[in-house]
Amino acid sequence: MALAFVVFFALVTTAVLQLADAVELRQAHTQSATSSDAAAEGGMFLAAQAAEQAGADCVVGTQATISMTTTGATASYRTAACNPGTTADLLADQCAVCVLGNQPSTVDGVLGAEGPVVFNHGVTGSGSVSADPGVVACGPSSSCNAAHISPSPPATLGGTVSPDAPRLPSPPPQYECRALEDDDGTRSNPLDSGCYFSDTGTIDWDGSETQHHYLSPGSQVIFEDPLSITNTLVTVEDQGPDQSAATLDFMPGTSLSIGDGGQLGDGGQLTGDITLEFDPGGLDTDLCPTRAVICVGTGGSLNVTGGVFATGGGSAAGMEVQAGATADVSGSAMTGTGNALVVGSLTIDAKSPRQPAGTVQVDASPPTGGYCWVYQDDVLGNTGTVIGGVVVEAACEGGTTAGIISIDYGS
Repeated sequence: MALAFVVFFALVTTAVLQLADAVELRQAHTQSATSSDAAAEGGMFLAAQAAEQAGADCVVGTQATISMTTTGATASYRTAACNPGTTADLLADQCAVCVLGNQPSTVDGVLGAEGPVVFNHGVTGSGSVSADPGVVACGPSSSCNAAHISPSPPATLGGTVSPDAPRLPSPPPQYECRALEDDDGTRSNPLDSGCYFSDTGTIDWDGSETQHHYLSPGSQVIFEDPLSITNTLVTVEDQGPDQSAATLDFMPGTSLSIGDGGQLGDGGQLTGDITLEFDPGGLDTDLCPTRAVICVGTGGSLNVTGGVFATGGGSAAGMEVQAGATADVSGSAMTGTGNALVVGSLTIDAKSPRQPAGTVQVDASPPTGGYCWVYQDDVLGNTGTVIGGVVVEAACEGGTTAGIISIDYGS
């Protein structure tokens, strides 16, 4: 009966289990040790089958036991950790929200993401940080103690994350950008790549009329001065689906501030894929106390269906979202990276007596190759003690299979 677990689970799981591509089996045992390892192997197969069924819903603390009615022997596992990513590199450059700077971020409001959230130097505050599906992770020796972090406990990075954000070189300026005239409902004369907005000071779009700009796919429009949007709706549209994203490129010394009543987007999402790129040299000192390059003030909103990347020159700039403000970022245009919001620091303010908490929602496309959800499980003996471990990949690229990466038979 010692081999009963092995035979049983092999029959049950043959149709659904595959060994992972990067198998690192630590099966330091011989055929003569099979009997003593039967409980560990039973727990291993039970954990793998459970991971296949749960897919991306990995929950720390989940456990299960199965007993053989004839002998009373049991096979058990308990999930010790959950990490999305690839077999070779569990987080690396796969973060949907990547906060890279050398200071802790402050989240007193709400940060939600689809995909991993990484703070290289930690996060504090009274608000909530959630990754669903995903993981919240902080750099080594940093504080990771916002009031509510989900899934919990947060993971600890083995080192700092430095994603290769897809910042493009700025095209040479060509001519002053012109607003699109489309009173007759037609869309023509898109802004050419390399056109620029410049006002030898702050470009102030404040309560005049709705600004609508139409960009060719793959084009880059340059802002040579800080942009301030208040009391008006600014929409930016690219040519259509399945095209390369258009880019709003904010040059060194510029910034984006969205004040009360200001909207960049349409209150939902921009039409097409628009990416915002910022140079970390820009500073906004009026609207945001943190001097963030990207500042969404009370009553303002930012909606982007591409990505927001405040990186350049080996550093990254900050983003602040005040109480009563919202920022929605979808990484749909960034297929192949997994990144949607890459900044140096992130500040989200708490609710005030008259305003709800600041809110940032980020939805990222999985990177090329997709996410694999990695289950790190303890295998338990009859008395509940840990007798081994198993690491299992599940739901790679959204699929339904599971693969065993490693097996540890204990001491």
